[in-house]
Amino acid sequence: MTTPPALDPERRAMLLAAKLRALVKRGWSEVGAAEPTPAAGGVAVDLDGRAWVLVDGTDAAHGFARALLWGLHRRVSELHVLMDPNADVPAATRQAACFRTPITVWEVVGADLAVVHAEPLPPEPPLDPRAEPFRDPIRSAGADPVVEWGMLSAEVLGVQVARVRTAEDGATLEVGIGKHDRLVNQLAWGTRRPADALVPVVEAARQARRSGDRFHPLNQLGRERWLRHHLCRQPGLVGATGLDPIAPPRPLRDLRLPLLAPAVGQSDDGAALLVACSVGFDPTFVPMAAELQAARMPPGTPLVLTLPEGDVHPLTQAAVSDLLAPSSIRTVADDWHRDAHDR
Repeated sequence: MTTPPALDPERRAMLLAAKLRALVKRGWSEVGAAEPTPAAGGVAVDLDGRAWVLVDGTDAAHGFARALLWGLHRRVSELHVLMDPNADVPAATRQAACFRTPITVWEVVGADLAVVHAEPLPPEPPLDPRAEPFRDPIRSAGADPVVEWGMLSAEVLGVQVARVRTAEDGATLEVGIGKHDRLVNQLAWGTRRPADALVPVVEAARQARRSGDRFHPLNQLGRERWLRHHLCRQPGLVGATGLDPIAPPRPLRDLRLPLLAPAVGQSDDGAALLVACSVGFDPTFVPMAAELQAARMPPGTPLVLTLPEGDVHPLTQAAVSDLLAPSSIRTVADDWHRDAHDR
C-alpha cells in the first residue's frame, strides 16, 4: 500500500474554505456568503465581530490555542471553534470555559456540527507499586525522581534522563534522553544494571545545563521544567515561599515539544498559589494553565504564569487578560538559565 501524496497548501486551503463555508451556512445562514480566509493554521470567517474558525488537523491543543489567540487578537465578541472529531475536543471545551470571551467548541461530524460539552480533566493514574523501588537508585545517581501521570522518571535540572517502564514481566529502568537514546543505552549496556548506566547520563545532562550554552542540544529540551526547577529552589522570584512540582494537564510524550511545567505553593501571605512555567512562545501555555487551575486548584487560587522577560508575547498578554480566574504574568531575567544550577 502506498501513501497518497499530500495536498499542496493552496489546494488544501481551498478545500478547507469550502468545508467551512458549507458548515457555517447550515448553522448560520447569514454567514454563508462570507468568504473564509486563512487563519490560525486553518481557515476562518469573521462577520461583525463574530468569528468561526475551522481547525486543520487533529492536534487539538495547538489548533484550539491558535484559534483562541487569533480570536482574542481580533477582539471578537463571539468565537466558534470547529474541530475534527478525532481531536481531543473535550480538552478544548474545558479550556474555552476559562475565558470571558464566549467560546463554543463544535465537533465536525460529516456535514454537521455537534456542540461539545465540557468533561472533567481525568485524574492522574496512580504509580505502579513495582516502580517505587527505583526512587532510591535515581536519587543515588544524582537525579530527581518525578512522578506524573502514573510514570516515574528521573530528571536533571528539568531534563528527563530515564524513566521506569512497567509491563507484565515487571518494571525496568530505561536510561536515556528520549526513546532513541534509551534504545542505544539498552544495546550498549546489555545485561548490566541500568542504575550503573544512569550515572554518566546524569553527569552529561548536568554538565550541559551548567555550561551556560543555551544552544546546546540538551539545553533545548525541557526548558520549561528547567525554569520550574530554578523557581522551586528560589520561589521568592515569583512571590512564593515554597513551590513543589505537579503534573501538567497532559502527559509529557515528546521531550522536543513545549509543555507547560506547573508547580503549587504558597504566596507570602500563606495563600495557595499555582505557578506555570514556559520558555519561548507556546500558544498552548495560557489555555492549558487555565485548564489546570480550574481542574486541580480550589476556586479563586491565583495563577502566576512565569516566563523570561523576552518571551512575553502580546498574544500571551491578551489571553491572560481574558481569563476569568485571578491570573498574572511574572517574569525572570532572560539569562535565568546561567544561575539555574543545583542548590
